[in-house]
Amino acid sequence: MSSITHTTSLSAVAPPSARRLDKQRYQWGSSLLLLPAGILIAAVFVYGVGYSIYLGLTNLSLLGSASSSSTAPSAAPSRISPVSASSISSAR
Repeated sequence: MSSITHTTSLSAVAPPSARRLDKQRYQWGSSLLLLPAGILIAAVFVYGVGYSIYLGLTNLSLLGSASSSSTAPSAAPSRISPVSASSISSAR
């Protein structure tokens, strides 16, 4: 069995003469299709960051009025007072 070995040096290999095919795959026109989604995501992000900065710099109450004598109903749920055992036995 004889084996034939063929060795080439790196300098003997010619560079490819044709254009690379993968450079044509990306087309800038396809980026225009992503532009509306990118603008929407950026707008939601900027609004969230801006509103959190606004809330951080103001004394805005998120649960309604801070005073209990307000005529407007509070957005906070009413709390139920705890029931003691003595009030239950006296009610029977």
